[in-house]
Amino acid sequence: MPLNYELNDRINIVLTSQDEYIRWFTAFSRRIVCEEYSEALSLQKPNFFIKSLSEDALATFNEKQIGVINKKNEDLFEFADKVVHDLCEGNVQSLTGDFVAFTELFDWFMRDVSQLRRSVFYEENGYDKLTGLKSASSMFKELEIELERVSRQGKDFSMAMAMIVDYEEVKEHLGAEQLDEHIHLAARVIKKCLRPFDDAYYSRNNEFVMALKQTGAGGAIRAFNRLEGEFEKEAASYVANGETKKVSMTCCIAEPVPGDDVSILLDNLREDIKSSNGTSGNAFSYNEISPLQRLIKQDTPQK
Repeated sequence: MPLNYELNDRINIVLTSQDEYIRWFTAFSRRIVCEEYSEALSLQKPNFFIKSLSEDALATFNEKQIGVINKKNEDLFEFADKVVHDLCEGNVQSLTGDFVAFTELFDWFMRDVSQLRRSVFYEENGYDKLTGLKSASSMFKELEIELERVSRQGKDFSMAMAMIVDYEEVKEHLGAEQLDEHIHLAARVIKKCLRPFDDAYYSRNNEFVMALKQTGAGGAIRAFNRLEGEFEKEAASYVANGETKKVSMTCCIAEPVPGDDVSILLDNLREDIKSSNGTSGNAFSYNEISPLQRLIKQDTPQK
């Protein structure tokens, strides 16, 4: 697999930033303990690497992670200033509390930076950090290669897109951490149910794409039935409006042929799942229709 130099550069940027913060924290803490407040004041704070990046470079990082780290970076420097102020004023009681808070915040800050580094590493190797499945960055190329193989060898091949049913409702009634646990559970069940030579991808929020090699739609439906059975065993649930509901998945299956545009096919699978109202445990086959028929279908009110 060829190196992605842009991603390697990002890892180097994060690693360099980590080293700078560790050196600053070590020197700052030593001067505070030794009550050298003037030296502590003179220490130059690290330049948060995100602030020095161009918009194009910044766009290559996870926006949510960057926002969290940026806020902690500001809080960290604010507490550093508080610690120095307490030392200058001789306020021992405040100094102790603020210094403890400062060190704890630094630990959280470094943890988040480390997670950002791991995210970049996962992405570089074509995997999604949350699920452990292959990521969207590698999905399109690999699916196109598989279609080329189908064209040359004429063997069966099917694709499936699966989603958690009522995802928005689940998201509304669960916290972000619990929602991630359900997504991780779905990914774990998918990996358990696929054969060693099949591939699975987490393409975007609540979209799991499976590439099922040397099998037609019938084999893909059987794979999804295994998946739903395993999901039932996990007994995942959530509470909405006082009612306990089980978490389940629905799936749309297609048998692509050489010449199919992977991006358009995925868009159509996505649209068909959403228009089916996502019945729990339901797997159905995708039927190709013309762009005009699809447009008419979109404009037809759902009963």
